[in-house]
Amino acid sequence: MNKQQAIRAVSTRAEVDEPTTRRVLEVFFDVVVREVAAGGTVSVAAFGSFERVEKAARVGRNPRKGEGLVIPPTRAPKFRPFPAFREFVADPQLLPDRPVGQRKPRDRAAA
Repeated sequence: MNKQQAIRAVSTRAEVDEPTTRRVLEVFFDVVVREVAAGGTVSVAAFGSFERVEKAARVGRNPRKGEGLVIPPTRAPKFRPFPAFREFVADPQLLPDRPVGQRKPRDRAAA
């Protein structure tokens, strides 16, 4: 699924027009990228978390010449799926009828 297909799917499921959906998704991605780039973490319930990881300097190997070279330290984004996400991927039959991130309706009779 590419970006346009995702926009169309979200727009249809949320019953919102595509331009609004596009803007919301673009702003969401922008917020995630900026927060992670600044060293923060973004957690989305029932989905996962995005964070920045620091990779230490290491010695690599040039595949053509076989000689070692130093790879400098770097920062990289990392996505860590939450357990529910992993379970749904392992067994799609566990997916609920409601949107995955949506809370279960409260049982008013129990209150």
